[in-house]
Order: sequence, then structure tokens, then C-alpha cells
Amino acid sequence: MANQKEEPGEVTPDLTPYAGRWVAVLKGKVVGQGGTPGQAEQAAQTSRHKETPRIMFVPSSPSIQLPVLVEQVRRVLPAGVEIYLVGGAVRDLLRGKTIHDLDFVLQGDAFQVARQVADGLGGAYYPLHEDFNAGRVILKQAGSERYVLDFSGMRGADLEADLRLRDFTINAIALDMRNPQALLDPLGGAADLLARRIRVCSQKSFEDDPLRVLRAVRQAAAPVQRTVLGVNHDHGIVGHAERAERFADEVEIARGVDDVELLALPL
Repeated sequence: MANQKEEPGEVTPDLTPYAGRWVAVLKGKVVGQGGTPGQAEQAAQTSRHKETPRIMFVPSSPSIQLPVLVEQVRRVLPAGVEIYLVGGAVRDLLRGKTIHDLDFVLQGDAFQVARQVADGLGGAYYPLHEDFNAGRVILKQAGSERYVLDFSGMRGADLEADLRLRDFTINAIALDMRNPQALLDPLGGAADLLARRIRVCSQKSFEDDPLRVLRAVRQAAAPVQRTVLGVNHDHGIVGHAERAERFADEVEIARGVDDVELLALPL
């Protein structure tokens, strides 16, 4: 969703405190904010339900530095397709890391989009799984650089539903390929990334895939004094201390340290 145009004579308030967030602006005041345009609009409706605010994204500083490859992909995408860069690629972009694996989700035929990107960039196309609407593009660029681009259909009705099915909030951030400077972050993953906090997306994150515990350890392997695993108490993940201790024990065993703290954090 692109930022809505400012109305003639409308005053834009100081948006500095909302950097990296979507805001709803009405009559020169911020009346709602959130990680997505929908969240900002919904927040505004609680107090201004009869009025229509202007929804806009407040860029962070410095701006997101997109790799050349992302810009190349943007140029060859088919028109009119709703497509987002998601997952570890966005997480690593926010950390200033080099990325070689890019995951995209889209509304529509992922096979067709992947083929078009492969043709446009001179890469090799492979269907990943016919039943799951997913295709892969492999690119080899100068030297020995190899890039893997995966294109998948959305799981769920929309982008937010797809992101909520992911493992950790730091991997549930998206960039709209039509407006890549505007983060879509319904679960607050950017703030968790800044705080070096690993928080699951839903009550089923560990239940659906127990190996996610080990992936949490891998994400937390950077040299920090304390690893914080955020687990949502409201949704029942730590409803039983026994289960919470089991998760913490697995993390400690995998890391070989005793500095793991398991927290109940609201989503």
C-alpha cells in the first residue's frame, strides 16, 4: 500500500517518534499507528470511526539499502502482481547483512512469476512442489556468487495471515516489492530484532515444528550477554511450567550455556 497523498492545507505532524511504523493522520494529528496500514487504520477507528484518516509510512533513518539483485527482480516482475520479500532476507537487510537467499510470497501463480523472473534475469527455473504453488530461481552472477530466489503463494487469506504462520517475529517482516521502503511488520519483529529478542509468532510455532527451538538458538548465536526467548503466555505456550522448562532446557543443551531466559511476552 503506497502512502496516501496529503490533502491541500493539511498539516503533517512531527512523525519522528513513529519511524518505521504506519500512522493514521487526521487534521494534523496522529490518531493511530501500527505495523501495517490496516493496523494503523483500525487503531484510528477506535476513536475516529466516522472520519477517514490519511495512512502513511514513516521511513526509518537511514533508509533500507536494497541490494542490486532486489532492484533487478523488481524490474522484471509482472505488472499487477501483489508480491512481497519476506523472512530471513528482510531480517538480514535490516541488520545490514549480505543476502544470497531471497523468499517471496505473492497472490497468484508462483510458478509463472518464478519463470518470468528466471527468464528476465537469465537464471534457471525449478518447480519446487506442485501442490504448494512454489517455484525456485537460481542465479549465478560474477565470480562464484550464487543466489536462490524462492517464490511461493500466500498461506492464508492475505499477507498478515501468512506472516502469522511463520516461526519467529523477526522472520515475519515483509517488504512490498512495489514500495520496498515501507516495512510491513504486524507482529513487531523489527523492534524484537533491535532488542535481540526472539519471540514466536503464535501458540503453535513450536507445536507445529519442534525444530524451531533449535532455529531460535541459531538466531540467538550472536555474541550477546543474554539470550531472550519471547513466548506468548496469553496464547498458552507457557501455560504449563513443565513445557516452558523443556523449551529452555533444549536451548541450553544446544548452546552449551546457562544464560537463557524464557519470557512471556504479549503479541
